Amino acid sequence: MSLVLYSAGTLLFLYAVLLIGLAYGFLRLPYFKPVKRESDPPVTILICARNEEKKIGACIRSLRMQKYAPEQIQLLLINDASTDATALLAEQELKGSGMRYRILSNAQQKGKKKSLTEAMAYAEN
Repeated sequence: MSLVLYSAGTLLFLYAVLLIGLAYGFLRLPYFKPVKRESDPPVTILICARNEEKKIGACIRSLRMQKYAPEQIQLLLINDASTDATALLAEQELKGSGMRYRILSNAQQKGKKKSLTEAMAYAEN
């Protein structure tokens, strides 16, 4: 019985030493301060949409709500032969956004991969 107690006590002691060592190392880490940039780098966002009339407005509004300079954003929306009002709704959302945007429309459905690949030729960033 004493061997079991001795082993348990030793393991408990080693565990406590490990936790103290981890806490000491954690406390020695410097406090994180985010680096403030002079301006946001320009980015290009590609969105491929097909029949997304119900969700495209919310998608674009969420991009507009980002804390990022709108003039630094180029948005390329690929309308992959939608049969609904996806392109029209996207245009309405983007008009007053301050973002540079372009809506590319495919006459035939090409699929996401091919549409994104072709749209990359228009990307500036």
